[in-house]
Order: sequence, then C-alpha cells, then structure tokens
Amino acid sequence: MLRFAKYEGLGNDFIIPIDPPRSAFKPNQLSQPLSEENRRRWSSLCDRRRSIGADGVLLLAKHASGRYEMRVVNQDGSEAEMCGNGLRCLARHIDRVYKASSELMYIETLKGTMTAEVLENDIRCNVGSAKIIDEISIESDGVQFHGHIVDVGNPHFVIFDNVSDQRRMHHAPNLCIHPYFSEGANISFATHVSDDRVRLRVFERGCGWTQACGTAAIATATVAQLKSSEQKITVTLPGGDVAISGTAAQRVMSGPARFVYEGEINFDV
Repeated sequence: MLRFAKYEGLGNDFIIPIDPPRSAFKPNQLSQPLSEENRRRWSSLCDRRRSIGADGVLLLAKHASGRYEMRVVNQDGSEAEMCGNGLRCLARHIDRVYKASSELMYIETLKGTMTAEVLENDIRCNVGSAKIIDEISIESDGVQFHGHIVDVGNPHFVIFDNVSDQRRMHHAPNLCIHPYFSEGANISFATHVSDDRVRLRVFERGCGWTQACGTAAIATATVAQLKSSEQKITVTLPGGDVAISGTAAQRVMSGPARFVYEGEINFDV
C-alpha cells in the first residue's frame, strides 16, 4: 500500500507519496535519471479513471540537513525539470507534514535550488532565472505563430498574438512537439489585459491543457515586461491568479496551494 497526499495549485493537481520506500527516491540522486519503467509506474497514478488522477506526481526526498529535493513526473511519464505550481504544493506539504523548522525552505530541483516561504494565504517562491532565448515564427499546418522562446529551467513558447479558441485548440499539440523544440515545449497563448495583468492558456508538455502552469506564468510575465514598466505582473489562468515579480535574473512567484486529501492505494513501489 502507498500512502499519498493530494494537492492543487490553481487547479493544477499533484500526488505526493508520503514516506515512500527509500528505493523510490533517495537524497542526492537528482543527477541520476529515473528509469523509464519507474517513471511509467509513477505516472500510472495520474490516470483519472483507473487510479487517483492528477497532472503529475511530485517525488520528495528529505535531507538530514533540512533541505529537500523534488522530482516531477508528468502525466505522460516524462520528467519535468521544474514545476512552479508543483513547487508551491510541495512547500505546502513540507509545512503541513514536516512542520518546517525555518520559515524559508530550500528545495533542490533539476533546474537548481529554489526557496519557498509559506505565508498566510499564499506561498512565495524564488524560482531562479527566466531567460528569453529567441523570438521566432514557426509553422503548424500552414499557419505561422510568432512568439518568444523562454527558458525557465524547462522550455516555453509564448505567443501574444490574438489566437481564436478553435485555432488554439487545433494547433497547440502540434506546436508542443514541433521539430524546432528538440525535447518539446510548453505552449502559452497570452493576451494583454493591462500593463500589469495578462490572461493565459497553456498547453503543457507532458500534460496537455491544464488549469494552470506556474513556469508558463513566469515565462509569459517575462515576455510581457518587454513592453511594460511594471515590476509585478498578475497572470490570470483558468484556475486563478498568480503574481510574478522580481527581475528576469531572479523571479519570484506568489500564489495559492491547497491540501485536498490523504489516502492509501494498492500500489507496488
């Protein structure tokens, strides 16, 4: 049996195994990739008809020093370098289960070490840099899409053109696996609402359409600030709002993360 906890951040939901066997994920193993079989088995928990159901599984390892490590297994069995909503959910879990001894948590990811702080209503995370790599146009079924490639530890393609719902739904899966992106990319369709607010829909690599994507919000706010003097951008996603502040070299994300329930499932780890 596997004990687990379910969390959600703006509707982006995650499973966190509670005290899984040490064979699942040991500290100081981030540099060692999870095997395909291991990833496939963890991702089976994400099946919404045959198992718990989620956008991803967050594997947590706790160091004796008080630091933590996070691995993210997507719904399709791929592994993400980082996950903004997942990071906030993991911080909520650490605060709830381990009663973190200090206000600032240090969480190591494949992108690097992040910090998180649990506030009264939100969780604030320092998520490192967001780097605009290029501004390009790529084609999908004869339609050109212009946008910015942004590296937030994982790859994003941010499109600020007004794209109809029908066109967005049709082309997003193609853009996600476009040959230009050797390992796929998260596709963000953004609209300026005001100088300090952006509306966003995201087709997430490894998950498809999601209620929210924290790293996509970071990437989109970084592009939005190219034409804005605002230091803080609120990104409105279907699941709610997340605030992005700081500089491109040191992004800060603030938003909610909620514990949903705990349970047990017959699962051979």
